[in-house]
Amino acid sequence: MTTVHPEPLNPQGLEEIRARAEAATPGPWQWYVRPDVREARIQTAGWDIVMDFARWGTQAAQPRFNSGGLLCKLTELDKSAGPHPDMAFLATARQDVALLLAEVDWLAAELATAGARLEGHAEESAWQQSAQTSARIARTAQLRAARLAEEVARLRARVSELSADPVVAPDRKAVAT
Repeated sequence: MTTVHPEPLNPQGLEEIRARAEAATPGPWQWYVRPDVREARIQTAGWDIVMDFARWGTQAAQPRFNSGGLLCKLTELDKSAGPHPDMAFLATARQDVALLLAEVDWLAAELATAGARLEGHAEESAWQQSAQTSARIARTAQLRAARLAEEVARLRARVSELSADPVVAPDRKAVAT
């Protein structure tokens, strides 16, 4: 079971995991086990041996690691450069995988939270746009209503003028109202 960290894995931690992975023999790796000939090893898909054991069993058994194409016993490896890259990778794989899974969980939770916030903003934005559109329509309707009221008042005034003064057309008689 992985433990979700409240904060993301720091860049230095990620860089350390990346460095171990890049220094190790390229994968994928797989176990090759033949009990009939007492052989067990970790190898690549291309049959390059990553690690095997100098003898079958636990007494005086020594792992051997690939070093420059040769399998060297642990006691034969140059210790001044630190642990063999494959050995360091294997030794930290359990905690590295747990940290990376926790990081994935944390990122997924952050993504879900951000998505929910974005969705909430989208709904809010759609509501705001709808409200703004309604307000624009209302303002436009008020302006049109005011213009129409002015036009009606102007037309009434004109009708009143026409009603008060008879209109004489050149070829018609005066019209009384």
